[in-house]
Amino acid sequence: MATDTDPAAMPENRCQLIKGFTPARQNRMDLAPLLKTIQSALGITIHGTAVWLSSDGQLDKLLLFSGTTVYSTPLYNVWNYDERLDGQHSYYSMGALTTVATAGASAAGGVVSLQFKTEAILSIGGLLYRYYVTEPGGVEKFWQLGLNTPGAPSLGSQTTGGAMTALGTYSYLTTMVDEFGRESSPSDPTSITLTGSNNKLTVTRGSGTTGGLTGIASWNIYRLNPGATTYNFVATVAIGTGTYADGASDATVATGDEAPTAGENDPPGALGPPFAGSSNIMEFWKDRLVLNDEQSPSMIQISNAGSPTQFSSLNLPDNAADGLRISVGGKGDNEVTGLANLGSLLAVFKRTTISLLYGDDSSTFILRPAHERGCANPRSVQRCENDIFFLSDDGVYTLGYENGYALRKISSELDHMFQGFALTANPDEPTATGRQQSIQVASAVFLNVNSFYSQNRYYISLGNRTLCYCMQANGWSDAGYGFIKTVTKYLAQNAQLSGSAPETLFITIGDLSTFAAYLNYFTVADTPKDKDAPATVSAIYRMRPFDGDGPPENRTKRFGLLAQYGITSAKRGQRIGTIAGYADGVKVEEWPVFAWSSIRKHGSLFEQQWTTAMKGEVMWAELTITYNDVSLGDTIQEYTFLS
Repeated sequence: MATDTDPAAMPENRCQLIKGFTPARQNRMDLAPLLKTIQSALGITIHGTAVWLSSDGQLDKLLLFSGTTVYSTPLYNVWNYDERLDGQHSYYSMGALTTVATAGASAAGGVVSLQFKTEAILSIGGLLYRYYVTEPGGVEKFWQLGLNTPGAPSLGSQTTGGAMTALGTYSYLTTMVDEFGRESSPSDPTSITLTGSNNKLTVTRGSGTTGGLTGIASWNIYRLNPGATTYNFVATVAIGTGTYADGASDATVATGDEAPTAGENDPPGALGPPFAGSSNIMEFWKDRLVLNDEQSPSMIQISNAGSPTQFSSLNLPDNAADGLRISVGGKGDNEVTGLANLGSLLAVFKRTTISLLYGDDSSTFILRPAHERGCANPRSVQRCENDIFFLSDDGVYTLGYENGYALRKISSELDHMFQGFALTANPDEPTATGRQQSIQVASAVFLNVNSFYSQNRYYISLGNRTLCYCMQANGWSDAGYGFIKTVTKYLAQNAQLSGSAPETLFITIGDLSTFAAYLNYFTVADTPKDKDAPATVSAIYRMRPFDGDGPPENRTKRFGLLAQYGITSAKRGQRIGTIAGYADGVKVEEWPVFAWSSIRKHGSLFEQQWTTAMKGEVMWAELTITYNDVSLGDTIQEYTFLS
């Protein structure tokens, strides 16, 4: 116990952490030496991040976006056990980066992502893509979201040797098919009449559908027999083969599946130019992907069931599995500003209104107005347990799932933050040095707001700071992060098998005036918490309430009183740990510690009165924190001599 009884090793006024996070880990855990090397080594600026999850966790990927380039690095076994860091948490060992692809839009315009089954759906500067990794093999795929309708096929080279009806008139159309067997909408038809004794012909697919990031694996051929009313399936042809010889009999083709309806499987953004695909808000709801449309800002697009690549442009689809386009009515502010899954309903936000989407399929979908309160920014919308948190024009509100979808304002104590001005810059004006702009206006700027949800806490970056709302304590604090440019949450798969933790956050901290960002933050599991809060249970702190007096014969017995200042989300009277008194390395007494139990020391977190007199050269107390949200400040010590 040499160090325990050495007065020089004891703390003075503030408590001393002796087990738990090191100070570097405790104070925001800036891992710049680890993660900034990605940028310095490659000379890239990270504009966004995303995560793709595999079925068993072994191929999980972290995606990094820099300008128009997409990089990836493995996430499997992201944790490495490190005894130096309390035996629970460790740094991430960043794997080598792989250049995946070059997108058509720059990630500097914003990156939004979500996972739809086996695919990560990405909005990069508003343009839509999908990413996945083949299993087994681990080949990375990066494609545009959706399949374009092919051009009309060409017909020719009539021959004998088939079983078609001589002199019959046939019509053909084709579709494109991706790796998952999903088809595009059908092409325009092309007709031909057989001549002479010919009963076989060649079908050549239309052009303009196989270049670029299309993700097409094959094409299907459909045929209309003489006198028939439906186009039926003929054959699937690998995309590398452009011509197919068809000689199947009418009876055989008549038993094939019918072709999709024209417009049934369009790519997203069909309201605008061909493959507009321009959306920056997305949500997963009832096995469908829901998007906004930047060309038609009052519309939302709902994909076909089970498919994030097929969107129906039909006004009244007769197939219940088809998607739908819905105009979001209401006031003159036509822009959709947010989407959020609320159980069986979908909340659709506009600037001044909230509507709820009901129904199970395209035959029953109905959008009903719910509130005259809107959302200022899509990046503020987060599903937090049974509530949706969002930023409105005068603060942060929640839309509750269990209270009849009622609204509740939770930021009244922060109203002053929404009544001032912020220094902003316009990314479209590189020479601008910044200007004063109302916070209400600034909150509506896409790059000025971000949010995420972690461990019963809602974090929102607004202006130049990140605020945290604790759902357990029902209160706000400043997270101390500055402005968060991008954030991606990683929920590890098969954590027990891979040694991974259940939650990891990759965060880029941004410069509000220039919108620059760099990846410098990495945190996990039960963090991030309030600034400087111990982020793990069983952290032990040592206090120095009183000393002895010189040689052993003068070591006077004393009663001590210790008052500890700090903050916690624990409610008054809730147990947060234990405290023990020590004299020369021997524990004298131990007591439970309850939050806000102080009576005499105003504002202190707790106070403890010794009930047993202590005698020794060096006497101290050790506090063991068992509640995971406690931030400690100064310690006040008083003691009395035993007469």
